[in-house]
This record gives sequence, C-alpha cells and structure tokens, in this order.
Amino acid sequence: MYDNMSYFNRVLNFTPEANMEIEIYKLEQLGLGKAPFRMVGFWQMPMPANYADNPAAYNNIMNMAPRGISIGSSAICGVGIINHYIIESADNQRHAVGCDCVLKINNKKLTTEIKELQRKARQEKKEAERRAKAEAYEAELQAQKEKNGGLTDYELGLKKAKEAQALANAPKIELLSSLVWELKDGNGGFCDSIAKGMEKGFLQPGRGLAIACDILAKKRGRANSKAYKARYQEVEEIFEKVLTM
Repeated sequence: MYDNMSYFNRVLNFTPEANMEIEIYKLEQLGLGKAPFRMVGFWQMPMPANYADNPAAYNNIMNMAPRGISIGSSAICGVGIINHYIIESADNQRHAVGCDCVLKINNKKLTTEIKELQRKARQEKKEAERRAKAEAYEAELQAQKEKNGGLTDYELGLKKAKEAQALANAPKIELLSSLVWELKDGNGGFCDSIAKGMEKGFLQPGRGLAIACDILAKKRGRANSKAYKARYQEVEEIFEKVLTM
C-alpha cells in the first residue's frame, strides 16, 4: 500500500488546496487495488485523551479496529484520520481512507455510501449518548434509593413534606374531628365533601363554611332557636380558630 504523501502528490499532481476530483482509476495507480471500489465499513478511532479518562473503554475500542489494514492515516493521502472509511477493491484489497478523500473521488456510489455511513454514525452517537444519560440517571436513582431506604430524593422529599403537613394539620384535625361525623351524611354531596376536607385539617373559607355552620346548627334546633344560635356560634368559632392556625 502506498500511503506516502509525496507519492500521492506525484501520481495525482495533488495539493491540499486544490479543489479537484480523483478519478477512480488513479486509486489503482496508488496501489489500492482494482476498480471498481465499494464502501464496506466504518471505524472511529478513540481520541488519545480518552485513554487517561477510561483506559478500559479506550482499549476495547482499539481492539475493535479493522484487521488487516493500516489505521491512523488515509491510504489515499497519508493524512492522519480519526474516522476510518473502509473501501474494498474488486480484487478484495481493503484500505482505510478519510472522509475528505472519499468525497473527492469522482464516484457517486462511494459518495452516497459515505454519506449514509456518516448519517448512521451520527445516529449511533446520538443513541449512545441517550443510553449513557439514561444509564447515568438510573444509576443516580439507585444510589439515592440505597441512601434513602428505597426512596429517591424526590420521593423522600414528598414523604417529608407530607409528614410535615400532617404534623402541622394535627391540631386542626383534632379541633374538627367532633364535627366531621356530625356533618357526614353519606350522600356524596356537599356535606361529605366538606367533611372529607375537615378530616385532613382543611377548610375552604367562604360561603361553604356558613352553610356548614347552618347545617350543624340545625341538628341542635330549628333555625333561629336558642339552641340553633348557640351551636352556630360554637361551630363558627371552631372554624375561625382553625383558619387562623
């Protein structure tokens, strides 16, 4: 295989600045095999800096390098490459070439194939990044569960907030407990709705409380009777106390 830059320049009269197309037969002159050529694979070399960050992953990728061909530089121009596009000649010779070199080859089929490889590489990279993020997220959730007795930080926060709310509402619930069962009627309407909120220490200010006072007061006597008025005032005072807590 000829991968010497000077040889490449001599055979093709090529300069890096030249905007020219490489005829397929000149690949034969470079000793890359017999035309026609086709794209048969792709491999991306890891960056050397990745070795320090994750030597095992770096070595695994290097072990997946295509066998039987020279890697690290384009077989066409000799320039160092990261992305290796593997071309195969009609007589089964394989070589790694760079993207720029292939795109300058005057061959629509190779150009189409390399663009498809580039599309797949972008798609695979995006999917790998998505999987990595998902795995990191799951690992973080698992670490949180191990730390929090089976709960994520979010779930633990909700639990603590619920417990704090229950603690804060406990005095309210105690004050309202005597009214809950008296107000419930089992019909699933207004009375049961108000009673359900009272069970949790919740009161909604407004006309609804006045109606509740009226309903509870009428259980002690007819409207405007002495017993009615006394009970109305008693219930109203309980509601006002709860609302100010």
